[in-house]
Amino acid sequence: MYFESNNVNLNRFCAGKQDGFINRFSMGVSYFDTHEHSIGDLLNKGASLSISIFLPGVSSVGLSLNQTEQVFGRQTYDLTQTAVSVSKRAIDGLNYFGNILWADQIDFANNRLGDALIVSPNLEYAINQHMLVRLGHTYNNLDVPEGNLSRVNLTDLRFSYQFNPKSSLRLILIHNYVTRSPERYAFPIYRTSKSTDAQLLYAYELNGQSQLFAGYSTSSIDNDQLAGLEKTADTIFVKLSYAWRMQRAPLPCDDRR
Repeated sequence: MYFESNNVNLNRFCAGKQDGFINRFSMGVSYFDTHEHSIGDLLNKGASLSISIFLPGVSSVGLSLNQTEQVFGRQTYDLTQTAVSVSKRAIDGLNYFGNILWADQIDFANNRLGDALIVSPNLEYAINQHMLVRLGHTYNNLDVPEGNLSRVNLTDLRFSYQFNPKSSLRLILIHNYVTRSPERYAFPIYRTSKSTDAQLLYAYELNGQSQLFAGYSTSSIDNDQLAGLEKTADTIFVKLSYAWRMQRAPLPCDDRR
């Protein structure tokens, strides 16, 4: 089984005055559809409109509207999505960017349509030329006609330190907390669940084609049946990556004179 997709995109970009309120402006429209190739069944199709406005002070605001028709479980769903994005450089070294999404979302586990609200604020701060801190959070709330189905809070904290152009150290901390309404599921499920993941990674560039990675990672979970966080994995690892460079053989008609 394979799929056939069609896409059409049209974009328009305009530059404003340097001393004006709007520096740049862009707008795009697109259409897509996907079919199962052998029998031609429609899987999804949709259209979108996106607008981006770039303001002085290295900031921008974006708006996107999407209308999609998606087939799942022999049922066709009409989905509408509205998203707003904002980015801003508040002070030197500090950047803020975030997204808010209001959307019709399919509850795939129970084969029904729900309303989703997803909020994703992010902060990035370059303490100095070596150290960078990123903090992100995602709030995902899904409601169905009977009431709230699930609520997810995912927090992602990352520290990175660049010793020199060839070596760096990175620490990643992730916490995920999910609450659900089990009575609105078609199968047994935990009312609450938590997970934490941590990874410490050192990277060293041996040369232009190879890198060495060494690190440690750990994971823990918690749910209705556990008294608290329970460790599920501890891993120490070393990896070596190598990138092959492919060169095109000269064609007979190439002029090498």
